[in-house]
Amino acid sequence: MSVAAAKTKPDPVVEVTTKVTVPREDWIDFLTTYSDIFASGYIGYWARGVTRNKRGWLLWDFESDDRPLPRNSQFVDRMVREEEDLHHKAAVRAFKAGGPLPPHYFVLDEDAAIRAYKVGCEKWGTNWFEEKGDGDTYDIVLQEAILGAHTYG
Repeated sequence: MSVAAAKTKPDPVVEVTTKVTVPREDWIDFLTTYSDIFASGYIGYWARGVTRNKRGWLLWDFESDDRPLPRNSQFVDRMVREEEDLHHKAAVRAFKAGGPLPPHYFVLDEDAAIRAYKVGCEKWGTNWFEEKGDGDTYDIVLQEAILGAHTYG
């Protein structure tokens, strides 16, 4: 067989299965317990944590929501508490009941955190969190895990 013929063979493709441990305190608890992830350097430029329970956060994708904001509110972060409560009333009720959420609302819970961590492993390898974990990568993996695609940023 000639060298030219050997080079035309395609590269072999193999499937690799790897088990990784998702860090509870530094990843799952960070996402489901604390509000830091909603800062603008993470996902706060497209998502807002509406309310939280023991399961995690009710997340609002305000960038895709074309409903008008309450009167006198030009920006999401300037809604007064009473206006915001009314704006999210149906979503909060569904979230607390564990039922289906209205459009533009999602649950950021342990399952979503694990899905996001898996996205990071698939994109950048199993050490992505230690080696590449920053606001940008957190944003990307959460968008893909929650929204199904890297939509913003």
